[in-house]
Amino acid sequence: MRWRCLLAVILGLSMTDVATFAQGRPEAERLSPTPSSLTSDMSFDDHGMARFILVGGRLQLHPLQHRKGRETRDRGGVFESISVQSHAGLPTLQYTFQSAECHLSLNVQDAKSIRMELFVTDTQRRDVLEQYEGKPVRWITDDTIEADSLLHLRRQNPQSFDKTFGEIVAHLLRGQSLHAFSRNVDRKLIHLVSSTDTALPRQDQIRQWIEALSADQIGKRQTAQNQLLRVGTPVLQMLDAIPSEHLDAEQRYRIKQIRRRLTPTMEDSVASWAHRLAMDRQYFATIAGDLPIDQQLIVNRHLESLGMEPIVGSSESLVHVATSSD
Repeated sequence: MRWRCLLAVILGLSMTDVATFAQGRPEAERLSPTPSSLTSDMSFDDHGMARFILVGGRLQLHPLQHRKGRETRDRGGVFESISVQSHAGLPTLQYTFQSAECHLSLNVQDAKSIRMELFVTDTQRRDVLEQYEGKPVRWITDDTIEADSLLHLRRQNPQSFDKTFGEIVAHLLRGQSLHAFSRNVDRKLIHLVSSTDTALPRQDQIRQWIEALSADQIGKRQTAQNQLLRVGTPVLQMLDAIPSEHLDAEQRYRIKQIRRRLTPTMEDSVASWAHRLAMDRQYFATIAGDLPIDQQLIVNRHLESLGMEPIVGSSESLVHVATSSD
């Protein structure tokens, strides 16, 4: 589709950055270049008006790399419009693409709140991706899927997500696909948890620290908060899973402080995300089917060391299967 190239140019991608899944090598972080025959459809220069990055597993506009203004194009049955503004240093973007094939709209408020809607004419299919601060990421189509991050969301139906939003997100991230990023995160994650000492506390110990956030003595409350902070980003998943009504005012206040301290502000890397997922049993469960038996065994033993339920059977049963296959 021509909108792939046009969107790429608007967002400042060079020709070597633009790519498609079909052309990409399986292990590539970057996708293959867009065919040069489509360059005649590009209407904007390659300096770009905005740059997207992945922070905390979510898309956001880079707060410092944007250029305010508005540009439009209406030629050859293709209409495009992009507007970038800024308030208090936070960029806002509205982008529209319309052709006989599809209609794509992308709206970003205050750098982080995003709504993307894609309508494909021949199938009459409409997909909406919503990402608002403090709320789950939502994918709305025939059903609604929610998750903590784009990586978690994609993992619930990777083939459909990649087909619908994969190339668009890759263009926004300057050629880096969630497919490739997730694959590299999974490899790093397995390598991380294969260590005999991940320095992570057991789940019941974390629950005790959370409970101690409401202790009578202020010293105990502060000690518990410091212990949770030392765990780092892996503890965020457990904190986010606790219903607010199950916490008292002191716990809510201190957990809010912990979240503020631990929530990433820098662009995501493979290593930072692998570390963050190290205690996320739900994520391990979504990748279990793609893992060979020996890696399933590694994950099971890791989860059991944290006091969590294994993802596939028991470690003993996996050892038996692995031994039998040898």
